[in-house]
Amino acid sequence: MSRKHLFDTTDGLVLKGLRGVVAYNPSLSLIESTRVVYDSTHDRSKVSIISGGGAGHEPAWSGYTGRNLLAASASGDIFASPSTKQVLSAIEAVPSDKGTILCVGNYTGNHPPRSPFYGVASSMLLTQYS
Repeated sequence: MSRKHLFDTTDGLVLKGLRGVVAYNPSLSLIESTRVVYDSTHDRSKVSIISGGGAGHEPAWSGYTGRNLLAASASGDIFASPSTKQVLSAIEAVPSDKGTILCVGNYTGNHPPRSPFYGVASSMLLTQYS
Protein backbone atom coordinates (compact mmCIF):
# COMPACT_ATOMS: atom_id res chain seq x y z
CA MET A 1 0.00 0.00 0.00
CA SER A 2 1.09 3.54 -0.53
CA ARG A 3 2.15 5.80 2.32
CA LYS A 4 -1.03 7.81 1.80
CA HIS A 5 -3.03 5.31 3.86
CA LEU A 6 -3.51 5.26 7.62
CA PHE A 7 -3.27 1.48 7.78
CA ASP A 8 -0.68 -0.74 6.13
CA THR A 9 -3.21 -3.47 5.37
CA THR A 10 -6.96 -3.84 5.02
CA ASP A 11 -6.98 -6.97 7.22
CA GLY A 12 -9.49 -6.44 10.01
CA LEU A 13 -10.13 -2.88 8.94
CA VAL A 14 -13.90 -3.28 8.51
CA LEU A 15 -14.35 -4.68 12.02
CA LYS A 16 -12.17 -1.93 13.50
CA GLY A 17 -14.43 0.69 11.93
CA LEU A 18 -17.62 -1.04 13.08
CA ARG A 19 -16.27 -1.43 16.62
CA GLY A 20 -15.58 2.29 16.66
CA VAL A 21 -19.15 3.16 15.63
CA VAL A 22 -20.57 0.85 18.30
CA ALA A 23 -18.19 2.19 20.98
CA TYR A 24 -19.41 5.72 20.25
CA ASN A 25 -23.13 4.87 20.55
CA PRO A 26 -24.14 2.75 23.59
CA SER A 27 -27.50 1.78 22.04
CA LEU A 28 -25.77 -0.03 19.17
CA SER A 29 -24.50 -3.59 19.18
CA LEU A 30 -22.26 -5.49 16.78
CA ILE A 31 -22.49 -9.08 15.59
CA GLU A 32 -18.83 -9.44 14.67
CA SER A 33 -19.17 -12.76 12.84
CA THR A 34 -21.51 -11.20 10.26
CA ARG A 35 -20.47 -7.54 10.59
CA VAL A 36 -24.00 -6.44 11.46
CA VAL A 37 -24.57 -3.27 13.49
CA TYR A 38 -28.01 -3.06 15.08
CA ASP A 39 -30.00 -0.90 17.46
CA SER A 40 -30.28 -2.96 20.64
CA THR A 41 -33.12 -0.69 21.81
CA HIS A 42 -35.22 -1.28 18.67
CA ASP A 43 -38.93 -1.54 19.51
CA ARG A 44 -40.33 -4.65 17.84
CA SER A 45 -43.75 -2.96 17.62
CA LYS A 46 -42.26 -0.71 14.91
CA VAL A 47 -41.20 -1.56 11.37
CA SER A 48 -37.55 -2.59 11.07
CA ILE A 49 -35.65 -0.73 8.35
CA ILE A 50 -32.46 -2.47 7.26
CA SER A 51 -29.81 -1.58 4.73
CA GLY A 52 -26.19 -2.27 4.06
CA GLY A 53 -23.46 -2.26 1.52
CA GLY A 54 -19.76 -2.44 1.02
CA ALA A 55 -17.41 -1.05 3.61
CA GLY A 56 -15.31 1.93 2.68
CA HIS A 57 -18.18 4.41 2.49
CA GLU A 58 -18.37 5.13 6.20
CA PRO A 59 -20.33 6.48 7.91
CA ALA A 60 -22.75 4.97 5.42
CA TRP A 61 -24.90 2.22 6.74
CA SER A 62 -23.44 1.60 10.19
CA GLY A 63 -23.38 5.35 10.79
CA TYR A 64 -27.05 5.58 9.84
CA THR A 65 -28.06 2.89 12.34
CA GLY A 66 -29.80 3.91 15.55
CA ARG A 67 -32.91 5.50 16.99
CA ASN A 68 -35.27 6.82 14.28
CA LEU A 69 -32.86 5.63 11.59
CA LEU A 70 -31.95 2.15 10.37
CA ALA A 71 -32.70 -0.65 12.83
CA ALA A 72 -29.74 -2.63 11.47
CA SER A 73 -27.08 -2.52 8.79
CA ALA A 74 -24.94 -5.21 7.18
CA SER A 75 -21.42 -4.37 6.09
CA GLY A 76 -19.78 -6.29 3.28
CA ASP A 77 -16.09 -6.33 2.49
CA ILE A 78 -14.46 -3.15 1.24
CA PHE A 79 -16.53 -2.00 -1.76
CA ALA A 80 -18.45 -5.32 -1.89
CA SER A 81 -22.09 -6.07 -1.08
CA PRO A 82 -22.99 -7.97 2.09
CA SER A 83 -23.72 -11.68 1.69
CA THR A 84 -27.07 -13.41 2.12
CA LYS A 85 -25.89 -14.65 5.53
CA GLN A 86 -25.13 -11.08 6.60
CA VAL A 87 -28.49 -9.75 5.41
CA LEU A 88 -30.31 -12.58 7.21
CA SER A 89 -28.34 -11.84 10.37
CA ALA A 90 -29.37 -8.18 10.20
CA ILE A 91 -33.04 -9.10 9.73
CA GLU A 92 -32.93 -11.56 12.64
CA ALA A 93 -31.16 -9.04 14.91
CA VAL A 94 -34.14 -6.66 14.90
CA PRO A 95 -37.38 -8.65 14.80
CA SER A 96 -40.56 -6.69 14.14
CA ASP A 97 -44.24 -7.43 14.64
CA LYS A 98 -45.05 -4.84 11.94
CA GLY A 99 -42.69 -5.97 9.19
CA THR A 100 -39.27 -5.28 7.76
CA ILE A 101 -38.18 -3.01 4.93
CA LEU A 102 -34.94 -3.79 3.13
CA CYS A 103 -33.45 -0.63 1.61
CA VAL A 104 -31.18 -1.66 -1.23
CA GLY A 105 -28.85 0.96 -2.61
CA ASN A 106 -28.70 1.78 -6.30
CA TYR A 107 -25.39 0.01 -6.80
CA THR A 108 -25.32 -2.64 -9.51
CA GLY A 109 -23.47 -5.01 -7.18
CA ASN A 110 -26.53 -5.09 -4.90
CA HIS A 111 -28.90 -6.29 -7.62
CA PRO A 112 -29.31 -9.59 -9.44
CA PRO A 113 -27.66 -11.13 -11.35
CA ARG A 114 -24.45 -9.72 -9.85
CA SER A 115 -25.49 -9.94 -6.21
CA PRO A 116 -28.84 -11.50 -5.34
CA PHE A 117 -28.16 -11.39 -1.59
CA TYR A 118 -31.06 -9.15 -0.54
CA GLY A 119 -33.54 -11.03 -2.72
CA VAL A 120 -32.37 -14.45 -1.57
CA ALA A 121 -32.47 -13.40 2.10
CA SER A 122 -35.99 -12.01 1.85
CA SER A 123 -37.20 -15.07 -0.09
CA MET A 124 -35.72 -17.41 2.52
CA LEU A 125 -37.51 -15.59 5.32
CA LEU A 126 -40.82 -15.43 3.44
CA THR A 127 -40.63 -19.19 2.87
CA GLN A 128 -39.77 -19.79 6.51
CA TYR A 129 -42.72 -17.78 7.86
CA SER A 130 -45.36 -18.62 5.22
